[in-house]
Amino acid sequence: MTITNLLINVCEKLRQKKFVSEENVKQEIVEQAVFGLGWNVFDVSIVAREFAMENRRVDYALFHPPKKPLIFIEVKNVGLSAGADRQLFEYAFHLGVPMAILTDGREWSFYLPAQQGRYDERRVYKLDLLERSIEEAAYRLERYLSYNSICSGQALKNAQSDYENVTRDRDIQATLPKAWIALLQDKDSLVLELLADKVEDLCGYKPNVAICETFLKEQAKDVNLERNLETMPTILRQKKLKNDSKTNIQGDANQSENTERQTVDLQHSENSESLLDYRDIYNKCIQKIELLFKINLVRKGQKNCQTLDQEKGFSLCISKIYKEKLGNKYWFAFYPKQENYLKNFKDSCVVYICGNENIIFLIPLAVIKNYKNNLSTSEKGYWHIHIHERAGSFYWKIPKNHQQVDIEKYRI
Repeated sequence: MTITNLLINVCEKLRQKKFVSEENVKQEIVEQAVFGLGWNVFDVSIVAREFAMENRRVDYALFHPPKKPLIFIEVKNVGLSAGADRQLFEYAFHLGVPMAILTDGREWSFYLPAQQGRYDERRVYKLDLLERSIEEAAYRLERYLSYNSICSGQALKNAQSDYENVTRDRDIQATLPKAWIALLQDKDSLVLELLADKVEDLCGYKPNVAICETFLKEQAKDVNLERNLETMPTILRQKKLKNDSKTNIQGDANQSENTERQTVDLQHSENSESLLDYRDIYNKCIQKIELLFKINLVRKGQKNCQTLDQEKGFSLCISKIYKEKLGNKYWFAFYPKQENYLKNFKDSCVVYICGNENIIFLIPLAVIKNYKNNLSTSEKGYWHIHIHERAGSFYWKIPKNHQQVDIEKYRI
């Protein structure tokens, strides 16, 4: 049975809650998965059950070379894996095992025990079989646990690379609020220009620097350090209006009604269906590209990635959904630094993500360059990319010659 067929069968049984014991999980999920990934489960020098070390036991030890433990797997009954990571880490540390896996059959957590931080911070990836697609689940299991990948050393390289990406993204998320506050307080000229450009793009009028500075000053007064970069601006404005509303209710009921109307207007003026978790969407898009081309990508910052052989390069951009009378609009900026990065590859694309990971266009750099001279530009030298959606179809609008480029063929 292939790993894909096994996962289909396992997911169906998980939904029917047919795994009622830890032994069920071991025999019908873990051992079958390990076998399907190329491990000889009948050779105790390759796969050992109830592996003993002094007075401790781990459910499975996978060896490479034979008799040298490389991976520990600890198994719990479905829904009962919480807190078991401490025990697993103690086992792995004891023998210096580089990879540890904790699973209850449904959730698979892959760890690098030798890394720093809390147990959960050493997790490379958490796979939930019922939340991910079968294709992605098979891809992740093969990426970290395939016998051939383990023997070649690629599996550990994959895990280390993904761990570095997770760590980097976590550090970025922790720093983003501080950076946002610093930009608000410093009134950075680039921030002012981007804000002015966005206002002009949305309403057709460009505010002067003084208006933008006043706006940023008001934002900095009531900033919340625990909010992330994407949600912070909206929450700050709504919080201010909410506080104003409470004050007005106590003093003047009529003024309170006006404030409530302002709040409603503000919520509509966001012109977006929802606030986006950009980091998660970027990760999902990269996974889709990897599955589509059957390649492994190396991250170069949050938005750029490339193949190990440097043949293919991708630069990711995401836009919220902006409502229009006839449909939706997506606004992107194409920067010279993106072009400079992508021109180093034989095959390169700009990845335009429209709202979420379900609407993705891979537009070759050569196509972007072909239309570049007819695009609107900012004073800082980046180009505006406007993608429009009409009745489920998408086109790229070229403003200077009023051309509409059909981009459906670039959609994945």
